[in-house]
Amino acid sequence: MKNLFEGFEGREENLKKIYRFSMFEKFTHRNHLWTHEQRVAYIIKDLFPSIKITLPKADRKKAFTLALVHDDAEVLTGDVQFGHKIHMTQEQLKKL
Repeated sequence: MKNLFEGFEGREENLKKIYRFSMFEKFTHRNHLWTHEQRVAYIIKDLFPSIKITLPKADRKKAFTLALVHDDAEVLTGDVQFGHKIHMTQEQLKKL
């Protein structure tokens, strides 16, 4: 597979700097965003035959690519879980 991220130098390194669930002090296993995106992509790849049964028009390449980039914005915002976002003020959300 050709490099989907040609021209995005530093992307992988930046994703590896941001650890998931960073807002929680105690957490048994904390991986970084790059590992998480890779795992989601593998799940999509493995489950796609089943997905295709339910969603016959589903595009495998698009789903795989979206899995690989779904958290990329967190390079700019940091890892903020939904449970924390719902308690944020409008001002705090704008800063994200």
